[in-house]
Amino acid sequence: MGVIDEVSDHPERIRLLQAVLVASGFAAPAAGIDPRRLGDEALAAATSSYRLLRIRQVAAAEPLPPHPRPGDRIWWWAAVACGGLLWHARRHPRQHHPQVWQ
Repeated sequence: MGVIDEVSDHPERIRLLQAVLVASGFAAPAAGIDPRRLGDEALAAATSSYRLLRIRQVAAAEPLPPHPRPGDRIWWWAAVACGGLLWHARRHPRQHHPQVWQ
């Protein structure tokens, strides 16, 4: 399990972002950013809207911070929709009529 901390204001932000962008492989150049060739000022300007997040691994026994997790029960909607479709299909079976092809 992990906890996400925002570290966008870290003093080493540019160096950390450069390392993340280099590790991203083709994604950074595909987005128009070459972290190996840009200087610190140009990289800071190109990534000014980027958020820098750190994922800390926590032990399973350590309680997670209280925050809403919107995706926890998203699968319920799919289960309810499938159940509704099955119920509808059983209540209204299709009548198969032979068609004559001409």
